[in-house]
This record gives sequence, C-alpha cells and structure tokens, in this order.
Amino acid sequence: MLILGLDPGTIRTGYAIINVKENNFSIVKFGVFSASPRLSLEKRLLIIARDLEKLYGQYSVSDTAIEQIFFGKNPDSAFKLGQIFGICVYQAVSSGSQVFSYAARYIKQSVTGSGRADKKAVQAFVLNIFGVKMNKCVEDAADALAVALCHIYQKQNLNLQSLSSFVQMEAGSEK
Repeated sequence: MLILGLDPGTIRTGYAIINVKENNFSIVKFGVFSASPRLSLEKRLLIIARDLEKLYGQYSVSDTAIEQIFFGKNPDSAFKLGQIFGICVYQAVSSGSQVFSYAARYIKQSVTGSGRADKKAVQAFVLNIFGVKMNKCVEDAADALAVALCHIYQKQNLNLQSLSSFVQMEAGSEK
C-alpha cells in the first residue's frame, strides 16, 4: 500500500510517499513542489495542482494524509492555505485515493509522543526513523513524512482495534 503525506503550502507543498507492507514501511519518494512567490496565487495553485496530478499519475496511492490548516492570527494566510488544502483534496479524490486529515498537534503527538514538540524536533525524529540526513531534506518534505507516518500509526492502531473487536466478537459467539 502506498501512502502519500502532504504538507500543503502555497509556495512549497511537501510530499512523501511511503510504501507499507505489513508492519514495515519505507520511503518511495519525497520532496517539495515549489512555485515562485513572485507569481500570483492562482498561478502558484495551478503549478502545485499539476505537480500533484503528475505524482498521482505515477503512483497508485491508496491513502492521502494531509496536515490540516492551522487558523492562526492571519485570516488571509488561512484563506490561501485553505485553497491549497482544497486542491490537495481534489487531486487525491480525483485519483481514487482516500483522504485523511490530521491536526498539527495530533501529528506531533503521534510521531514524537508530545503534541507540544517543536517543528525541528519532529523533523529530526522523522528523518532519523527513515535514516535521512537533515541536510538532504527540505523542511516541508520532512513535515510531509511526519504526516504520512502519523497516518501509518493511526491506521495500524485502527487495525489493531478492529482485530481486537473481531476476536472479542468471535469469542462471544462460541458461548
């Protein structure tokens, strides 16, 4: 199963494709889609949308995990990020991928054990898990790896819960 993690941004959108086989996972590809900040927002959105479309065309992604938009103090930034989030969702659904979104705090909690971990700590932790050197990775790509890893952990936990319910149900039916 291929999982795509996305860290949406209107100038740089980080992406990471992770191959999951049973309890093992490995990086297939990761990086950043970039659009010049000198371009209009519309053109940047189009560039990133096309790059995502190409990525989905190259890989059969079953699940897309996207970091939710943080609505801070700047409504204009939140509005712009909402647009790129929508493009990410659109491209995922258009390709047949299921979409899952996670809050930044939840991603930090899942990956490091602390929802208050700072961004650098999360990036260092994730890059260490995958054996990637910090200087070979752009921050947004590391963030996308964290999103994908969070989804893997979430999915494994759900699978364990489903199995536990199934075992309890089976044991109950034997009585």
